[in-house]
Amino acid sequence: YGVQWRHWRTPVEHTQETWRDEFGNYYNRGGSLHIEETDQLKELIEGLKKDPHGRRHILSAWNPGELEAMALPPCHCFAQFYVTHNSGAKRDTLSCQMYQRSCDTFLGLPFNIASYALLTHMIAQQCDLDVGDFHSVILWSGRAWRNSSTAQLEHRDLWSQNRSRNGLALTMFTFLLK
Repeated sequence: YGVQWRHWRTPVEHTQETWRDEFGNYYNRGGSLHIEETDQLKELIEGLKKDPHGRRHILSAWNPGELEAMALPPCHCFAQFYVTHNSGAKRDTLSCQMYQRSCDTFLGLPFNIASYALLTHMIAQQCDLDVGDFHSVILWSGRAWRNSSTAQLEHRDLWSQNRSRNGLALTMFTFLLK
């Protein structure tokens, strides 16, 4: 997924050009299309340094134009980074909130938490910030492993199966802790 962070591809269209030479002749050049790449990680770090308290420090892994080419669309859609000022502290702190559209609770969630926590530490170091909080938000469904020793996946939509009118049912938490 790092390719989306470092080489986000965007098609850019150039419009048709018409020009006239010194002899009065007109020439047309048709529109063209080329791909520009964006280094989101570089822009994120530069943005945090330039405007640390800004609200647009986002790193996206969800590129709709490339979903079909991916082996697996990313479960982690994007992460938002924010800086807070702590009175009495020497440096501000960098926190991260990662949003996931879906989640494999046995393998994917721990991997994503560890990866984004490490990324937060790395970015904080580059921006001369202390490390703050990390939050993981699962936007829709979670999948749980019934038997982790044989790694058989029993797809469980934990969101719809374990929800009550007052929020998440207690059975969701006991199922995950077994």
